[in-house]
Amino acid sequence: MYNVITLDPNGIYDAYLRKSRADMELERLKKFDTLKQHEKFLKDRAKQLGIKIRHIYREVVSGESIQERPEIQKVLKDIETGTVDGILVVEVERLTRGDSKDQGTISQAFKYSNTLIITLNKIYDPNSDDDEEYFEFGLFMSRREYKAINRRMQRQRLANVLAGKYCASEPPFGYKKVKLKYDKGFTLEPIPEEAEVVKEMYKKRADGMGHDIICNWLNTLEFRPKKSDVWTPSTIKGILSNPVYLGKIRWNSNKQHKSLVNGQIVKKRKKGTKDEIILVEGLHPAIIEEDLFNIVQGIQPKQVSTTHGTELQNPLATLIRCADCGRSMQRRPYYENKKQEPKLRRKYEVDKEKLRLCLREHKGDYSLRDIATALGVSKCSVDHWFSSTQDKFTMPYADKWEDLKKLLNITTTEFDKAITTFEENTIDPHEDTLICQKAHCTNIGSNLSLVEAEVIKGLREYLNTQKELLTTYNPAEEDDNIMYQALCKDLEKYNKQLDKQYELLEQEVYTPEDFTKRSKVIKDKINATTKELSKYQTKLNKDKIEKLLPKIEKVIDSYWRVKTAEKKNKLLKSVISYVDYKKEKGGRGYENNFSIAIHPRF
Repeated sequence: MYNVITLDPNGIYDAYLRKSRADMELERLKKFDTLKQHEKFLKDRAKQLGIKIRHIYREVVSGESIQERPEIQKVLKDIETGTVDGILVVEVERLTRGDSKDQGTISQAFKYSNTLIITLNKIYDPNSDDDEEYFEFGLFMSRREYKAINRRMQRQRLANVLAGKYCASEPPFGYKKVKLKYDKGFTLEPIPEEAEVVKEMYKKRADGMGHDIICNWLNTLEFRPKKSDVWTPSTIKGILSNPVYLGKIRWNSNKQHKSLVNGQIVKKRKKGTKDEIILVEGLHPAIIEEDLFNIVQGIQPKQVSTTHGTELQNPLATLIRCADCGRSMQRRPYYENKKQEPKLRRKYEVDKEKLRLCLREHKGDYSLRDIATALGVSKCSVDHWFSSTQDKFTMPYADKWEDLKKLLNITTTEFDKAITTFEENTIDPHEDTLICQKAHCTNIGSNLSLVEAEVIKGLREYLNTQKELLTTYNPAEEDDNIMYQALCKDLEKYNKQLDKQYELLEQEVYTPEDFTKRSKVIKDKINATTKELSKYQTKLNKDKIEKLLPKIEKVIDSYWRVKTAEKKNKLLKSVISYVDYKKEKGGRGYENNFSIAIHPRF
């Protein structure tokens, strides 16, 4: 007997879209967008059932597990609140093709939240025994199908590699990927302009030029690597060791390995062993001659001295992240041999404007070149001594001052002491700096000590703010989580809008005045939304924050009494998950012109 399910026309319904491998193959043949087609199917289905779709989640990334698919994670978070009545999908298999753990996660999430699964042919009630069994069987068969397809693809890919075809998704720099004539698969075809750049890279390396210098040279050209806006030494190193430029195909050089870390599957790339790596002759032409390639491979990298101690020197190690690229900021030290030597400077101040007027008054009929010749100095120096503007004026040389007075018949002794009396000025060595690891990153570094002090200041501000908020907030209500999620989406939208404003400014679509005016509106929205988010976060994490605040207080009280960087680092990590760092303008006078956002460790 069929279980008749009645839908609430005023209920909350979302839709989830995801491409399968078969869809991707079909798109290549028939040139259409699968997600748009499926979106139309689900909208028609919703109209047929008399319901409205509130939000559509579009999974555009390919991933085997829930962990790799951000949109399905958002769907699960939404249904766990118990406020979503149903999720529309083309078929249940679209929800997951992961392992039994993922299937169990999906099944339990829908069951315990009492959320319906609405497909084009059937409505599944997860609390119905028949529907639950049918749903779980569908997920199980989907997983089996995925594994079978994956094995078949891997066998076909290996066969193509052994036949000399190119199977990677992206071609290397210097080549373009082309379809083989009269055969299935792809090969590579040189791009003449890029091929010449590759040849020049190999020649420069063979002549002894380092990766960093080659990198700087390439960044002056109009050519860019395949997956980045700038060249980096690691990219250069990869190109200079890739046998694809010899006309060969290499496979399994970097294999993916899975491991279980803190209950999560972590994927890492590791270099394949000699037995695992496959190297065969390719169908594509070579760009580099074998002799030149072998010379480059034979060059040994210079050994870097590591005589300095291995004790941790950075109290903010792995805590500070670049707000632009997400990488961890690193400490750039200045060692003793880089200290500047003491210099001499004038001991007494002088009224420069009065001195400048005095010199111009006594100049008489002398030309500047006559004065330069008489004193044996450059004309450029004399130009500055007699400059008509205060900004360009410089004081005369101390050892030429008496000769200049005699030449111009200056009798006053008012300036003698200030011009001729010097003292030694000891210049302190540079402080350690915190910089982004990414080459040519636009995020500007700062003195490590300044950032460290700002982090402690930020913790103190967070402590005071949360103490005040906790006195006014009751426990979280049912709708607070929904509001928090909505505010997160708003903040993401505003940040994207601000990024777009910067792009339009760079493309000169906006004038600086237009950009300032428009970006101010968006920045005000970002600030207001961030404040609201902080309030809801406090309510939702009230118990966790109450436990965290005493720890923060203890860290603040003891931090500056701790002597070693390693102990300071452990203290900060006990209360901080990570800190976002941003600085857009540097130079003298802008040392403190950076911002940080602290993410507490609940």
